[in-house]
Amino acid sequence: MASRSVLATVLLLSLAACGDPPRRFQQRTSGEWATVLWDADPQKVTTAIGALVELASQDEAGVLAALERELGRKPPEPDAAPFTVIYDVLGAKRLGLPMPVQGDANSLNFPVLDRRIAAFGFAPVSIESSGRYEVDVVGLRPHPRRDVERMQAALVRRGALGVHVVAPDPAAPRSPLALRGTVYDDPMPWAERRADELARFTAARKADGPYVPATRRWRIAPRADRPAGDPESYLLLEEPATDDDVLDERIVAKAAAALGDDGVRLGIAVRPERRESVRRFCTRNAGLTAAVVLDGEIVATGPVPGFDGTVVRLPVGPAPKDADPVVWGNDLGLVLATGRLPLPFSAIPIPERFGADPPPDNGFSRVLALLGPRAKGLLDRVSTGTFPAWAKASVTWARDHAVDAPP
Repeated sequence: MASRSVLATVLLLSLAACGDPPRRFQQRTSGEWATVLWDADPQKVTTAIGALVELASQDEAGVLAALERELGRKPPEPDAAPFTVIYDVLGAKRLGLPMPVQGDANSLNFPVLDRRIAAFGFAPVSIESSGRYEVDVVGLRPHPRRDVERMQAALVRRGALGVHVVAPDPAAPRSPLALRGTVYDDPMPWAERRADELARFTAARKADGPYVPATRRWRIAPRADRPAGDPESYLLLEEPATDDDVLDERIVAKAAAALGDDGVRLGIAVRPERRESVRRFCTRNAGLTAAVVLDGEIVATGPVPGFDGTVVRLPVGPAPKDADPVVWGNDLGLVLATGRLPLPFSAIPIPERFGADPPPDNGFSRVLALLGPRAKGLLDRVSTGTFPAWAKASVTWARDHAVDAPP
């Protein structure tokens, strides 16, 4: 009998030392349900919210501790990095490019996509074609949202570069540094030529058709930094006489960006087979004004650059607002070095949820709001403590939407 009493006492002491087992709802603990709140499936999040509220009626401290642990975390990186691009049918029409069936379009564009993805270090990827002229690209390893956005932006940039001599009014004062005579030497008066080309360009834009210059010698192009409706936004440019005289993205072997007084400049290492074209252009047109055209718009003008036999430096205009100028310029250099897209793409917006902090209205804030006064201590600790910004925004939302009494 005494031995049985001793055994019972030992068992009771062992149970007391271990403490009560954690409360469960549908075989999951508070901590396990709290991790489900990160899930991308809204239905699973809704289920987790209900489970945590139910568990709080039995183990309030356990639920609050589980929520506090998750609120102190950095949001998990997504397992993959997906985004979508779509063939720009209207853009192709404006360029005078027929849009083939998607299989043929993919045959044209996918080699450029592969080169760009490799150049940006985004591989390995899975590329799927939907049949609706959409192309889904999934990075098979995690990438932060900013890198996914950079990759998508690189894939939708056509990468059509052109360097032209500006053809000013012959009546304007000539630069004393120019080695060449008058650029515009056509029988048609300069003002008439410019007006005619502007009318052609405007009509083409209204009709969503390609702009076709009247002759092969001159074309007009809009400035990216000026309003489209302003006639002064357009410059008359000289066209290259032969294909050997063309300075386009085919000159770019690689490029490095630097920030100058006039914006971003690319130091372009010229491909050996195009160096003679660059040398001839820079020598013949020294002292004149060059226009750098990217994807149909003049992004920068300035003196025709010098060429040292391997590198030519071109201005490419200011970086977009909020972009790091050097990073943006280096990305542009990679795009140009990987070649022009045969057919244009446009971007389908990446979902707000992907790779970013949760919005204030999220699973955590909804549980806290439903707990009402029971969550006040946790809300105070998060508001005043060293918690992430997304957690602080979540508790602000929870306070604004809190129920008055426990559900």
